[in-house]
Amino acid sequence: MFTFYLLLTVIVFILSFLSGMMGLGVVFVATPVLGLFGLDLKHEIMPLSLWLNGITAISSAITLHGKEWLIGELLFLYSY
Repeated sequence: MFTFYLLLTVIVFILSFLSGMMGLGVVFVATPVLGLFGLDLKHEIMPLSLWLNGITAISSAITLHGKEWLIGELLFLYSY
């Protein structure tokens, strides 16, 4: 069971890196991959997808906070 989750983590990490390089969000790639591995859509995939979107939104808000503080603050508040 541990090797299953380790393999899944490595695959999602690689796919998230590649999708980030293409300018896509990780959720567009991770959701179908997690579905192919047989995870439950409602109780496992969707909460993980929302969490990944939240992390991405907070990361972009922190990055924009240093450059454009007003836009960064609004994005940070909107991500909650």
